[in-house]
Amino acid sequence: MSENDSEDIIQPADFKSLDGEQSSSEDQKMSARWLLWIGFFVFLICLSFLLTARSIQIQTDTISKPKIEISGLAIPIGNRFLIREGNYPMQISAEGYEPLQTTLNVGSESNQLVQLSLSILPGIVTIESKPVGAAISLNGISKGATPKMELILEAGEYDLTLSHNKYLDFKEKIEIKGRSVKQQFILEMQPGWADITLGSTPQGAEVKLDGERLGITPTTVLVPAGSHQIVLKLPGYAPLQIDLETVAGEPKNLGMLDLVPASGVIELKTSPVAANVSLDGNFLGPSPLEIEISPNDVHRISVSLPGYKRESKEIKLSPGERKALRVLLQPRYGELHFNLKPKTAELIINGKSRGSGNTTLLLPATPQRIEIRRQGYASNTQIVTPVPDFPLSIDVNLLTTAQARVAHLKPIETTLTNQTLILFNPQSKANSQFKMGAPRSEPGRRADEVMRTVRLERLFYMQNKEVTNAQFRLFEPDHNSGQIRGASLNREQQPVVRVNWQQAAQYCNWLSRKEQLPQFYIETEGLITGHNPESRGYRLPTEAEWAWATRVWGDKIMRFSWGNTFPPPSGKRNFADDASAYINGRVINGYTDNFVVSAPVGSFPANHRKLYDLDGNVSEWIHDVYQIAGLVGNPLIDPLGIQDGDNRVIRGASWSHSKLSDLRLSARDYGQMGRDDVGFRIARYAE
Repeated sequence: MSENDSEDIIQPADFKSLDGEQSSSEDQKMSARWLLWIGFFVFLICLSFLLTARSIQIQTDTISKPKIEISGLAIPIGNRFLIREGNYPMQISAEGYEPLQTTLNVGSESNQLVQLSLSILPGIVTIESKPVGAAISLNGISKGATPKMELILEAGEYDLTLSHNKYLDFKEKIEIKGRSVKQQFILEMQPGWADITLGSTPQGAEVKLDGERLGITPTTVLVPAGSHQIVLKLPGYAPLQIDLETVAGEPKNLGMLDLVPASGVIELKTSPVAANVSLDGNFLGPSPLEIEISPNDVHRISVSLPGYKRESKEIKLSPGERKALRVLLQPRYGELHFNLKPKTAELIINGKSRGSGNTTLLLPATPQRIEIRRQGYASNTQIVTPVPDFPLSIDVNLLTTAQARVAHLKPIETTLTNQTLILFNPQSKANSQFKMGAPRSEPGRRADEVMRTVRLERLFYMQNKEVTNAQFRLFEPDHNSGQIRGASLNREQQPVVRVNWQQAAQYCNWLSRKEQLPQFYIETEGLITGHNPESRGYRLPTEAEWAWATRVWGDKIMRFSWGNTFPPPSGKRNFADDASAYINGRVINGYTDNFVVSAPVGSFPANHRKLYDLDGNVSEWIHDVYQIAGLVGNPLIDPLGIQDGDNRVIRGASWSHSKLSDLRLSARDYGQMGRDDVGFRIARYAE
């Protein structure tokens, strides 16, 4: 151990008692040390707070000085607070404002400004008026009547209106201070009436102002300013009405007003009612009527009604007298002779049965509701007015139910796109039941022309011409039928081509929608997937309808549209003629129709049903799915075919056909896609 080490050896201290001087001195030194340490730590804490605190200035929009209380260590210095970064609950209150409880968010910036807005407390308002009892309205909202004490109102500007009977409305803008400040408004209203003096000749007439009784003439009445109606009434005299404009505070003297003796009143009723009434030759109107007449004079009342004898009466009434007058009109009669077919038809007049067959009746010369009916026939109803001294003959030939059903249908219908459709009733013609197809022995017959029996029963419309490019472009504006070797197929009146079956069917649905008819074809995601047999909407002709319209003529079934021999005479239809040889290759030798490709629709003669281009010009899409029919025992009635299929029937020859087999009316074709020689026409069921 070195000398230095020996100097650091801790020496034992002598024991001193607790109450000794040495012990007391040591305690004092220890306390002083602790105080120094505590003071040092407090200094460090204060220094740390001062170094980390942020200076926050809190501003409010209050008039009175706010009281600000912050939960947490916040040292106020003037109008600022020293506070460390963080979030502190804070409450601000000021006299006249709602206390605000919020959170003070102290950020990291050294100096920060917090601006707060306190809600102003409502004001306490008293409104009084002279006179009392005035209705109070603030901003158009009723607040009762004056005096109104301690009305609680939010601060702001108000439109105040006071209203009182016979006083002018008081209107003024008032400013409510709020902040629980008490405000008193004492308002004086101006009188809103004028003194009106009036008398009458004779005196003692009752005076009413706007329906309220005010007194007896002569008198002075208080009339509020504005537009009014004064009425004077005295028994035996006509009421006197005066329209009056008064200005508040400006009296008026209306003077002595002359009363006119009251008219007499006739309460006229007639049997029957609605008779024409005239007074002294002047028409008044239909009965019943109340008629005013001048008193003490003789007047003539005339009553007339078609089918009845005219009645006239003279009458005289005292002033103000009322009298009930009843006039019974006597009917006049006319003769009606009925000729009914069938003779067993029942005759009903005005709801009552009057027998059947041919008969003569004498009926009042007034409108008579006549109904002729018989089971199995459509009833006939009409209104007939018999004429006195002039017998009338009524001839009625009842239609059967079927005849009547057809009679109400138009024979010609025109679409919104200017297409003409002809009504056909197959059952009214011979051969509504006929054989489709062709016998095996017929030259040119193909395997799909199996003969089968069909019968058409439903009435239908068919377009007399093929749909044109112009008509189709109303549906598809961009459609182009194109051309072939410089020969156009796209002119407005040429038949539309290069449309597939789907497009043709969708055109039919589009036209149905335009005319608000139920759609015939069922569309699923833009494709035709079926049809509704009950629909009257537009569709393509069925194969049976097309065959009936082209082949059936009386009791004959046509082979060609021009007869039964081949080739056709020139110019009968638009087929492949000599002029189209450079396009078609094969033509009808020596045949001329003056068109290389398709012609404007209707350019060639119509067939026996007044239909154009059913064979020739362009072939046509048909409604039916293409199938080869099997042998069928019973007739097919109005066949529509199956709901859906890949290929659809095409019927009729076109400008590109020349072979005998193609030009026959029984020839069938099929396809899906559009061709330059295939178009279509439209049809629909009539009911």
